[in-house]
Amino acid sequence: MERLSEKEWKEFGYEKFFALQKQKNKLSATDCSYDGKTPVYASQSQNNGVMGFTNGEPEIDIKRYRYLIFGDHTRCMNLVQCSFSAADNVKILKSNGLNMDDLAFIAVAWEKRIPDMGYARHWRKAKTVGISLPVDYKGNPDYNYMTLYSAKVRGVCS
Repeated sequence: MERLSEKEWKEFGYEKFFALQKQKNKLSATDCSYDGKTPVYASQSQNNGVMGFTNGEPEIDIKRYRYLIFGDHTRCMNLVQCSFSAADNVKILKSNGLNMDDLAFIAVAWEKRIPDMGYARHWRKAKTVGISLPVDYKGNPDYNYMTLYSAKVRGVCS
């Protein structure tokens, strides 16, 4: 396996990997409890972004797609693994069929490119910075490499 420094890299716009999902119901802390059944994602970094739970039905059902939650004020990117609802100040990004390894690799690469602007909203910058990723010989994102790299990191860290 090539080292990261030996790979060719290229920048891609977020739209290549994600579609911005319209959010209908923006929940708040008062809508949450700890005994509900549906996780509510917020812009926080702790608890993988889960602010609490609600007894309401999930707004987003993840049967077919994987999702990434972007914290507008915090730049946190949280991977979602079950159906959910979300709070205000987040962007819900529906992946275009990425597996969890590729999604994690892309999220980390993207997050590192977004400058910290304090408590300002970061989405306007996040949506314009390029996501720098390793590419294959055709110049396309090298998903095979990203999957293998993520698996290797998991193996070392477990």
